[in-house]
Amino acid sequence: MKWVIADLNQTLSVKEQRVDGSSTFIKNVVRCTLVAGKPVLERKINLFPYYFQYLQYVLYKRVIYNIYENEFSIMKSDNSKSLSTIIKINPWFVTGFVDAEGCFSVGIYKNNQYQVGYQVQAFFQISLHDKDFDLLSRIQCYFGSGRIKKHGKNSIYFRVRSLKNLKAIVSHFDKYPLITEKWADYILFKQVLDLIKNKKHLRMEGFKEILSIKASMNLGLPKELKTVFPKISNKIRFKVIDNNIKDPNWITGFTNGDGCFFVYITKSSSTKLGETVRIKFQITQHIRDNELMKNLITYFQCGRIEYTSQNSWINFVVTNFKDITDKIIPFFDKYTIQGIKALDYLCFKEIAGLMKDKAHLTKEGLYKIRLIKSKMNSQRILLEKNNWLND
Repeated sequence: MKWVIADLNQTLSVKEQRVDGSSTFIKNVVRCTLVAGKPVLERKINLFPYYFQYLQYVLYKRVIYNIYENEFSIMKSDNSKSLSTIIKINPWFVTGFVDAEGCFSVGIYKNNQYQVGYQVQAFFQISLHDKDFDLLSRIQCYFGSGRIKKHGKNSIYFRVRSLKNLKAIVSHFDKYPLITEKWADYILFKQVLDLIKNKKHLRMEGFKEILSIKASMNLGLPKELKTVFPKISNKIRFKVIDNNIKDPNWITGFTNGDGCFFVYITKSSSTKLGETVRIKFQITQHIRDNELMKNLITYFQCGRIEYTSQNSWINFVVTNFKDITDKIIPFFDKYTIQGIKALDYLCFKEIAGLMKDKAHLTKEGLYKIRLIKSKMNSQRILLEKNNWLND
């Protein structure tokens, strides 16, 4: 098997480590071979060079990418600091981010090696666009376990599935509890862990109890299991009792997952330039967390709730310019956005500053705002992808 090692102190090159101990440095493109060493194709591996600032500057580590398993791991170098001093990510930020992007799952797979005919696997997972590998690696280091793997063209996931490593996950969320409806999934998830720890999943009675719990989690039981076990009834799902925001860092983590900073440039007959600029801060969530979203209005003392046409999703929205400049921006200046979304926030803040100085009313200022806007959100991904491919 062959590994590709990216030395983060030399981000423009890639070290190809061969099984015979030899190596060579190549820029951007590495060969992908079979275990026998016969070349079958050439593959360009995106090592996300512009998302490694944190790892390069602070961790002093190397990121290893296993071609055959699509898996990333981090090698600790001799001169690296201990994780307790390196990782400075607030626990409430982690909870807020998981409230937005995390998932507590129970996988059930057909396997005749088990007496019940199925294998049960509980796991915790966060899935993101590969642009946020940096942030996901920080969360991995925070928990001290789990793996980061690629799946799909532009997505990666962090997963923890061993009972030993899931102890750290449970310990965190017991101390820093979730406040969305995901908390109910977490409580059910812990019940499954207890059944697995006591080996009850290996007997039909315990297995059916797990099916009952899974039926009340996330998307419920898949059609195949419903057909095989038609008499399974849903486990009682707990109602979230406390959805009060306990720490501002929770909001930052939640925003990192489900928030967005928007800039609109639209035609207007009432302006000299024929165009107007509007900015908006928004957090989107499923309607089942309606009460929590209303708590955001209370917390920020501004904003409103907007219901989407699909009726399944709601938005907490702030569009008043004074509220954005006096409340939203000062908040995120103090409790900072992490990962690639921090770049979107900085662009948003810069545009708000230009608007405060009335620059958007001039041709030059409007051009500058348009240029900054072109580097935000999904446009940033396309821009960086094109720049990378043209290197």
